[in-house]
Amino acid sequence: MQIPPLLHIRYYQLKRDLGFWIVPLAVLQFLIAAMAGHYRADYGWVVTLISSGLVYMHLSRRQDLTFLFHHFTDVKWQMALNYALSVAAVSAGLLYSTLWQPALVTLLLTAGMPWMGLSVKSLSLKLINRYIPPHQFEWLAGLRQHFFVIVPLLLLALLLSPVKLFAIVPLFMINQIVLSFYNYHEPLLMLNPEGMEHTRFLNRKIHFTLKALLLVNLPFLIINSAFQPEVATFNLFFLIGFCLLAYAAIYIKYADYTPNESMGLKIDLLLLNVSLFLPYLMPLSILILFNNRKKALLNLKTYQDAGH
Repeated sequence: MQIPPLLHIRYYQLKRDLGFWIVPLAVLQFLIAAMAGHYRADYGWVVTLISSGLVYMHLSRRQDLTFLFHHFTDVKWQMALNYALSVAAVSAGLLYSTLWQPALVTLLLTAGMPWMGLSVKSLSLKLINRYIPPHQFEWLAGLRQHFFVIVPLLLLALLLSPVKLFAIVPLFMINQIVLSFYNYHEPLLMLNPEGMEHTRFLNRKIHFTLKALLLVNLPFLIINSAFQPEVATFNLFFLIGFCLLAYAAIYIKYADYTPNESMGLKIDLLLLNVSLFLPYLMPLSILILFNNRKKALLNLKTYQDAGH
């Protein structure tokens, strides 16, 4: 029986990149899945979600699909076999913990990715373009790049929403991804092309980001606080902290704005991240905000005056 060409290629790629580490990594996948399922049955579904999410991320970022469909036959079936084998150790670990449903769903989801993934990718781009206004170009670019990371994290946040403290882990990751949208400086021609007053220009970006953060975080934090009332105050400070970070990310971007450059590591942002978990630092965070707001307004005026 002839080995499917894509499986043959994948074998040599893994042999080249991982060598003898293939077997230890497969064993590690098995042990993690088995221990998670043994500790708590619900965690089996978390393993399923993470595994299928990682496969989906890989599929969404592939640049060789046009080549494969042009030069090979039955490409989707061959991809399905490759993806199913990539999670075989995870499914085996779930089966070892007698969690046959998550094990089966893991295999079926990943094997079905070549059919679901390509159509969902096209649908996701349409949704992003429909609901994100053109002037929020940071969001358009950021969501196109990170959509297939954010969606699995949202599902993970939903699964963990009743669990104390664990619910904020995927939310923290999502929020950090969202704020990273503002790490890149647009060309001068794209800087406030409508010629808005500087304060209004910044406020429009801030209000959009705040609404998005509240829409994403608030439902999960309310559920978590209802199930775990003792962490309600912590959840409130977590939400307030990220709202301050939203202000900061935008102010710091334009305080440091240089056309076509990426923003480097900023101590101000590090301090604001620390204040998420040390609420008594929030007064310092507010001072940082006002300082960077002043710098941002001056910097915008400088560049826009030069541009006109």
